[in-house]
Amino acid sequence: MDDTSSSPSSMNDASMGRFARLWSEHHTTVAAYVHAAVRDGHRAEDVLQDVAEAAIRSFGDFDASRSFVGWVLGIARHRVLDYVRKAGRDRHVFGERAMVLLAEAHEKVAAEQTDFRSALASCIEKLPEKNRAIVELRYQGGLGFDEIAARLSMTANAATVAMHRVRAALNDCVRRHAAGGQA
Repeated sequence: MDDTSSSPSSMNDASMGRFARLWSEHHTTVAAYVHAAVRDGHRAEDVLQDVAEAAIRSFGDFDASRSFVGWVLGIARHRVLDYVRKAGRDRHVFGERAMVLLAEAHEKVAAEQTDFRSALASCIEKLPEKNRAIVELRYQGGLGFDEIAARLSMTANAATVAMHRVRAALNDCVRRHAAGGQA
């Protein structure tokens, strides 16, 4: 992969926007991998910056039919290996095989999180309106049960019980989704 295939200045606004969205969505996974592999926080941030720069430069080569997180973790693995080679004989640095295993584990976790979020969003959409409002007020609005109760004209105890039931229903729905049955 040639890191000089495109530069940020040669990317059109749509490509730059698409890259920014994908990078934002998967940044924590890439950062977790880099920090796990490069245990010095300052050096890990330097490597992460190198990964971002390389990903932007080579985004024109990204095949949209592939996983972005897998692609960018491949770049990260190469940047981490470059760091390891430069670090030389430091016994606190993982070997190449460990780097590959770490990248694979992070990619798997990212895929599972994406599947979970998708299933959860689908299940929330299927909730009755009042239950969906309880979830939104609690998790998007950050409201306590007293405030939820006041907004929905119910008692705090009723809001607490309703939330307990909604969580159980969402848990069952997500499990059915994971088992392959569209919930």
